[in-house]
Amino acid sequence: MNEIVKVTWIDAQRLELGVIQEDELPDIKPIPCDIVGFLVHEDKERIIVAQEKWKELGGCKYVHVIPKVSIIKITKLKEKQTMKEENKKKLQEGFKHFCDCIDFGKSYLDAEAMQFMNEFGNYLE
Repeated sequence: MNEIVKVTWIDAQRLELGVIQEDELPDIKPIPCDIVGFLVHEDKERIIVAQEKWKELGGCKYVHVIPKVSIIKITKLKEKQTMKEENKKKLQEGFKHFCDCIDFGKSYLDAEAMQFMNEFGNYLE
């Protein structure tokens, strides 16, 4: 499993603040928590999420085993793709030319700068 997930669950509390009066106990509640990581195992009772995972060495680190009965929501996240080098170069060159044409005392834009502004969104992915 290589999915990246965000898990929201209700976690237990362990209080180590010294003596707690019995009349204060009803105010203590479980804590809502979130974790983002790799879904490394799932079965009917639990999911296991690791915040670090090593492909070459194998294994993982910062592992959380979360009982399914305490899970509020599991959101599958998508990996964002980086911009293609060709588009990155066009974007950098076009933006530099566009900025060279800007003079805050006037608003002269040549045809190349106008074309860049019209196509700007095409370079973003």
